[in-house]
Amino acid sequence: MVAVSYTSVAFQEADCWVVQNDQLPGAISQVTRLDSAELAQREAIAFVANIPVEKVSVTIAARTTPKMDARVATAIALREEARAKEAEAKIMRVRIARDLEKQGYTMRDIGVILGVSHQRVHQIVRKRAAGELPEDSPVDAF
Repeated sequence: MVAVSYTSVAFQEADCWVVQNDQLPGAISQVTRLDSAELAQREAIAFVANIPVEKVSVTIAARTTPKMDARVATAIALREEARAKEAEAKIMRVRIARDLEKQGYTMRDIGVILGVSHQRVHQIVRKRAAGELPEDSPVDAF
């Protein structure tokens, strides 16, 4: 069963959150806690669209003040940038470990150079050598 994706905007009004769907403006929910908004919107969207609730997937975008929303967006963008940089760093450390090993460095020395345990270096270098991991796979590299 393929879910249909929707987006809804939540804003605080008095002591509750009002949540309205972008695609189906008639799908409006009112919740006291923001963590209840997704389920409430799934049910409201399913009712308005006349589809099973199981087929509804909704993303909630909470709005506060323009200044705070901008700060939240910046923090999210920075977190995503950090994740991308970390993935790039993992690939680089794997390449360095392989290159150092080819140059005759020991696993212990490579571990000290990269700031990880020699056991971890051994796992990554050996798994890659055995073809168990793709050459540039950042998955759990270091």
